Amino acid sequence: MPHNFEENKLPSVTQILREMMPEPQGLKYWKNKNPEWERMLKERGNIGTLVHYHILNKLSPLELEPPDIDLKDYPDDIYYLLENAVEMWEHLYLNIEPLEVEQFHKNDKYCGTLDLLGILDDEVVLFDLKTSKAIYDNHLLQLGGYAGLLEDFPDKAMIISIHPFIETNPNLEVKTKVIDCNKLYNLTKEFNILVDKWWEVKQYKKDNGGY
Repeated sequence: MPHNFEENKLPSVTQILREMMPEPQGLKYWKNKNPEWERMLKERGNIGTLVHYHILNKLSPLELEPPDIDLKDYPDDIYYLLENAVEMWEHLYLNIEPLEVEQFHKNDKYCGTLDLLGILDDEVVLFDLKTSKAIYDNHLLQLGGYAGLLEDFPDKAMIISIHPFIETNPNLEVKTKVIDCNKLYNLTKEFNILVDKWWEVKQYKKDNGGY
């Protein structure tokens, strides 16, 4: 059943995960430990955005729009971090033929912008880049959400975590996780359950004067 409340836009993949998944205990602990967690989280987010841009722009047939980040919000060591990230990516030696880069998709329930869809070893692979120290369950569900937006389901998916911080990744090790088609399909089904719950909550709030 289509959901199209005229006064509200479609939720994104990341919005649904943020609002429907419980906050990880590790993140709660980190916030309690760091009084300036909001500033630190914003800075890490900006770094992730810049890493995405510098890597994906090299794969895109068209110039990607540069991130809209104020210069004052750049960390002092941003050039060093970007250099680390690009070097880590290049050392993966992935011969990817890009099909889509930073492409927006939507259906009648939700929307999202995938990082990269490309051909690798004669298979269509959905890629998602991260700058987190580890690969988490919500990263897998995120890929399931993106896969569900594609007209043709990919052969597999791959999460690539490029964490360019020497203090927490001294060997600049890249973490990767490959998800086969069956697992990806199940992740898409799990994500769609979250989507339906999101709309149920929204409908309940709308019916009870919450909007």
